[in-house]
Amino acid sequence: MIMLILLGMLDILGGGMLILQNTFLHNNFAYLMGIILLAKGVISYVSAAVKGFYLDFMGVLDAVCGLLLILLFSGIKFSFSPYIGIFLLLKGMYSSAIGLVKI
Repeated sequence: MIMLILLGMLDILGGGMLILQNTFLHNNFAYLMGIILLAKGVISYVSAAVKGFYLDFMGVLDAVCGLLLILLFSGIKFSFSPYIGIFLLLKGMYSSAIGLVKI
């Protein structure tokens, strides 16, 4: 369950970066976090789809946030990005709390 806590911390960090998008504009760390979140989201969605669950909104949220962080590195920012960052932050807090409860 330590892995669930670490993945939740990645979500919290990525959500914070989307909320504070002016601070992380053209930042290499935003690009790295975007790649990590995109890979995490794609792996999550594909593994859920293999099991027959096609509505994995947590994996889709990771992938969307990863794409937004990659675009943020490129200098493209959207006005709705902080709201999606809030959702990712809440998802990270939920995942970390579930990881702590299951220890």
